[in-house]
Amino acid sequence: MFMLKTILLSIALFFISCGIKANTYYVTTASDTGAGSLRVMIDSANSHIGLDTILLSLGINDTVHLASALPTITDSLVITGLPCQNPTIDGDSLSFNHPAFYATGSKPLTLNYLNIFNCKTSGSGKAGAVSAGYLYMNYCFFYGNSNISDSATAGTSGVAYSPRLWASNCSFDSNTCIAPANSFNAGAGVLVSGNGNLSNCTFTGNYSASYGGALNGSFNITNCTITGNYAGIGGGGLFSYSVTGGFVIGNNIVWGNTIGNTSGTYLAGIDLYADVTSGGCNILQDVAAADSFKTTGTDITGTDPQLGTFGYYSGCVPVLPILCGSVAQNHASCAGATATDAEGIAAQGIRDAGAFEITYPNLGGDTIDSIQPEATASLYNYFNVTGLTVVWPAGLNDSSAAAVDTGTYTVIGTNFLGCSDTASVTVLYATDTLNTGIKTLAGTTAFNVYPNPAKDVAVLSWNGNITGELALKVNDMLGRTVFFQNMNAGSGKYSLNTSALVSGVYCITVQQGEQKVFSGRLVVIGR
Repeated sequence: MFMLKTILLSIALFFISCGIKANTYYVTTASDTGAGSLRVMIDSANSHIGLDTILLSLGINDTVHLASALPTITDSLVITGLPCQNPTIDGDSLSFNHPAFYATGSKPLTLNYLNIFNCKTSGSGKAGAVSAGYLYMNYCFFYGNSNISDSATAGTSGVAYSPRLWASNCSFDSNTCIAPANSFNAGAGVLVSGNGNLSNCTFTGNYSASYGGALNGSFNITNCTITGNYAGIGGGGLFSYSVTGGFVIGNNIVWGNTIGNTSGTYLAGIDLYADVTSGGCNILQDVAAADSFKTTGTDITGTDPQLGTFGYYSGCVPVLPILCGSVAQNHASCAGATATDAEGIAAQGIRDAGAFEITYPNLGGDTIDSIQPEATASLYNYFNVTGLTVVWPAGLNDSSAAAVDTGTYTVIGTNFLGCSDTASVTVLYATDTLNTGIKTLAGTTAFNVYPNPAKDVAVLSWNGNITGELALKVNDMLGRTVFFQNMNAGSGKYSLNTSALVSGVYCITVQQGEQKVFSGRLVVIGR
């Protein structure tokens, strides 16, 4: 991301130094044509010399359905949605004569915060969705794009093709490249003829009939997740025929990719035609990857990284989470690891391998909490943490609206990743459902306190099968005992002098030996 900002700033400064003013054009409609459309705004930007920006003032539910490829882009251009709104550009699987986004020459094209779906081209030397001399992509999601080619030599890609490409925080799912079996220059996801740089990207479910199910070419790759992709011959994850020296693959997950040709020496994960030394801290599926991809002591091979379900969680694009206990946790300690993941989540200590960073639930640690006095001492939504499953002991649960007994409870909160946290909750009182603030805790004995609130005297009465000596204790809300008295259970009644108590809320408990038989709330007024 820093490199991208630096490049864009350099481009902008160049045009400023030349006295050329950058324009911003606003897309205000999801219609394919007409005033305010993306198609018209590209034409407007082409008519102005210099770097321009097209801002799609559209929402996440807006879709531009393309009837044909967008106009060829002839000058430096940034096309961006609003942050995390990601409006969709949909080719509706119509076959276009060139990629939906196509920039000629060496002018840079930048795409930010866009969903680009179902764009399709036929013919050699084309990409399904995007092609440019210098291509930058950030927070974009590419789904269902495709290219069908009959050429074994021309560069062909299901999504994007460029001599120089930078992509960060992007996801590529279910894109397809169909080319002859001997097509070295083909890739379902991304193809570069020069060098590419990828960070925090996710590639899954992509299909290539020949080589490079997800990627084809020479790439610096860090903190990416490449899984579940297929190539007909080699490199279900990454294939590179003309490897150029100096690129680094580190801190990634490359797992669960497959190939059709299992009779030769082709590899399903990373398949290279030259020796490249790993940047380290990868989770790799191929134990034999050292044949061409020279692993280091920090790489882990052959161990399932325990990936979750591909989908939207808290970021702008869908991702593949890792689950708690994964070997990818805290594994991206090698050079080049990103500070945040594809969703913008900062590293929790050491960065996790791949494009996703584990987050842990927080119930407040081991602090002792108290439910404040209410008519009903409900545990409902007590831990108001979105996405947590909270387990209470002894049959209690977070969604119960029933009153609960006094006592200390240990609860466990678990998020969708399987990560848990515990906390202790002390309930200092218990209530019934009649707003009296009283609850009987044991046996069949019924207790009552009246009047409540009390000014001078509060009478504690009970009836039922109870004999022997009772101990009465009154605590303030700080837990301090302000009154203690032994009582004869057979009397059935005790008058408590409240005139000496400061106005406030008190907890009354009655015990017989070690057994607590009553707990209630008393409100004192008048002082």
